[in-house]
Amino acid sequence: MFIKKAVIEISGACNYSCTICPHSVGREKAFVKNMCIHLFMTIIDQLDGVEQVFLEGSGEPTMNKNLPDYIEYAASKGIKVGFITNGSLMTEDLIDRCVGVGVNYIRYSLLGYDQLSYMQAMGRDKFHQVLDSLMYLESTSIPRVGWSGVTTNENDVDLYLQNIHSKLTRAEGELWQPHNWSGGIQSGHQRTGKKRSCGRPSAPDLIVRAGGNDGHSGGVVPCCHVLGKDSQAILGHLDTQTISEVWNGSSYEWLRSHHKNGTYDEVDFCNGCDMLYDAPDSLLWSSYGKDYDSLTGDLFSMEEFRQ
Repeated sequence: MFIKKAVIEISGACNYSCTICPHSVGREKAFVKNMCIHLFMTIIDQLDGVEQVFLEGSGEPTMNKNLPDYIEYAASKGIKVGFITNGSLMTEDLIDRCVGVGVNYIRYSLLGYDQLSYMQAMGRDKFHQVLDSLMYLESTSIPRVGWSGVTTNENDVDLYLQNIHSKLTRAEGELWQPHNWSGGIQSGHQRTGKKRSCGRPSAPDLIVRAGGNDGHSGGVVPCCHVLGKDSQAILGHLDTQTISEVWNGSSYEWLRSHHKNGTYDEVDFCNGCDMLYDAPDSLLWSSYGKDYDSLTGDLFSMEEFRQ
């Protein structure tokens, strides 16, 4: 297995209903659960040589009250551990606990550049609370910290920089046009570039959901963008299969062959996904380095894996 990064969802639930996310209309019930620590440890134990583990998937990791325990176990194996969060539950105490057990990277999602726009996009009046939390995180010894925003209006970029980025000392940031979650929602941004494979089925990324089909847990999916279509995209379950069995199994090979041959329309959970279009204009602004693929959290370019 050539796996460099694993995204292991320790909670499939979310306490927000952001307008650009399938959580706003309700996620499939079988996937709104926490992953038990024992299954997580079993998965980590199979990932010898993996470089990074992210704990968010498509849920909010802070909804799992034992978040520091998951960080600590993965970090004890010499793995860099990070996660993306909406930040609403990131109290100073939780931040200190996460940093204390070895978290390497935390990125906050800030959809909105002030109190009103944040509330309209994320459905909560917590803009200042979350920004204060991010500023506190910057003051700790965590190696890396970041934030990301989404907007369909390029004129908002200056407002994000003025109201958020200028107040931070070392957090890396980025602003994106929204995507459509495998065709599951209307993003308000039409990607019109050249169609090609997104590269994810061939990338060295293992994506694991907390839930699964038919009562299973640890469902493996090809990417996080199948949120809202998780049940269709399951390639195997790690509560009953090894990573090797899923990674080299017939379902994964079937998906890879369609991406290699360009027959995306024959894959229900890929058909209609705007990630199949090369649209560099979707990234409006970034302070990340050139070699950093902030969309995947990896220090390599996804172009290496695109057909």
